[in-house]
Amino acid sequence: MAAGLGGAALAKVPPDGKRVLVVERETQFRDRVRGEYLQPWGVPEVQKLGLFETLRDRCANEQPFQDVIGMGPARDLRKTTPQQLPAWTFFHPAMQEIVLDAARVAGAEIWRGASVREVRLRSNPTALVEREGHARELSARLIVAADGRSSMARNWGGSHRSAAVKNCSERASC
Repeated sequence: MAAGLGGAALAKVPPDGKRVLVVERETQFRDRVRGEYLQPWGVPEVQKLGLFETLRDRCANEQPFQDVIGMGPARDLRKTTPQQLPAWTFFHPAMQEIVLDAARVAGAEIWRGASVREVRLRSNPTALVEREGHARELSARLIVAADGRSSMARNWGGSHRSAAVKNCSERASC
């Protein structure tokens, strides 16, 4: 599976007895504007993943109030949302490292500095992965491509949907 934050979070919860490979292009995460604010309804999802305490203690900043200029007084998120939780903000590179490490601890194999060059969808999906100057073709029951808004997986899947979604829609076993 290609990584990023979504891929690493998914790899944190591997299917029973299944091997998971996370292919992460970055050797070191850079600071870019993306995914640095988590709404209160996302915090319970972090709890379900078993990442709540780690993220809270290592990189999350609670934002108990939402103040939109021109929209009246600040909203107390703990009192006005069903979750009764604050929003969180993060330094994105720290959050990515924590979630990727949690996937490793959960048993996922992590390849950093590697790139998925091609995905072929057929009865047994394969991915061409380049790592340390060598290309390998890997087969898998399921390939998840969490490669962002300029997703190459959309091209490989032959549609505007990701390869994982297309593959699952064609196979009853997903």
